[in-house]
Amino acid sequence: MPKRNYTRKRQRQETPEQRVENTKHPKISGDAAACNENTASGSNEAIATSRTSDGGVSSSNTVRTDHTASGKSLKFVGAHTSISGGPQTAVLQAVEIGAKAFALFVRSARTWKCPPLKPENVEKFKQVLTESGIDASKIVCHGSYLINPGSPDDSVLEKARAGMLDEMQRCEMLGIPYYNIHPGSTCGKITVDECITRIAASANDVLAQTFSVTLLLENMCGQGSTIGGKFEELAAIIGKIDQAYQHRVGVCIDTCHAFAAGNDIRTEEGWNTLMSDVDRTVGLKRVKAFHLNDSMFACGAHRDRHAHIGKGLIGLDGFRWLMNDPRTNNLPMILETEDSMWKEEIELLYSLCAN
Repeated sequence: MPKRNYTRKRQRQETPEQRVENTKHPKISGDAAACNENTASGSNEAIATSRTSDGGVSSSNTVRTDHTASGKSLKFVGAHTSISGGPQTAVLQAVEIGAKAFALFVRSARTWKCPPLKPENVEKFKQVLTESGIDASKIVCHGSYLINPGSPDDSVLEKARAGMLDEMQRCEMLGIPYYNIHPGSTCGKITVDECITRIAASANDVLAQTFSVTLLLENMCGQGSTIGGKFEELAAIIGKIDQAYQHRVGVCIDTCHAFAAGNDIRTEEGWNTLMSDVDRTVGLKRVKAFHLNDSMFACGAHRDRHAHIGKGLIGLDGFRWLMNDPRTNNLPMILETEDSMWKEEIELLYSLCAN
């Protein structure tokens, strides 16, 4: 995820608490309202008829895969928001942009030594989250950039495991259900299999010392010596995790990473091929979150550079398939683009839902 400047340029007259109260239930304007419209005639039937015989998604213009009879969308789009000033800031920024989900760091992502969470900030986070109307099940913590759970250097590996444990324990303090990490890298010094074994051992170590948070392995773009460019590699890691912790291991799919790794999701066929590959390797039930990013580079380029939705080489159609696929319902979907256009990107994504 690229480094972003979280400085907000707009002048505000309200306090943060007032902004929460005034935007608890943000409305999506224009065509985006289609994602929130439905009749009592039964969204279950609509979802059933949207699947093809091989488990794919119908291309029919009448597909309504993300609606419920109550008129609430089953898509939960948000962004990776800032913790400057405390973790409660991430909630306030999510509310400001009309998010129904969000991601955050639970400490600095660029240093090993971090002060502990202040109890008052933990309570403030929980209070503001309750007031926001955002469901806690739609929050994802992103792990530190420094962490390499498969490091060939034992001293670095020890730091990585300590960092993972600290961040997962912070998640449990805050009530955050998902902890997402980049799987790791061989650093060109060990084999892929040896790295996978180390990553799984790191996962076992931290899962044994925590109780509720689910560890999410993110797919990567296949650049350099990183692990996770192939879903088979994520499956291999999961396969080495102790059975006692299998229910606390999942996957986060990054659209830019998938595209850069060679998955052409610009077409419906390509999107369904990706989802079939995910099902065949890790299993769809393991997919707990998405990172929504367009790509600055071509399919298969193995380069991770995010672009705003519809402004990169994936284009809007790739996200149209995602937003109309029932397999992505009820999952947090997190933008990791530059923050100046988050509100517009959220509205754009909802506007892609079939109406």
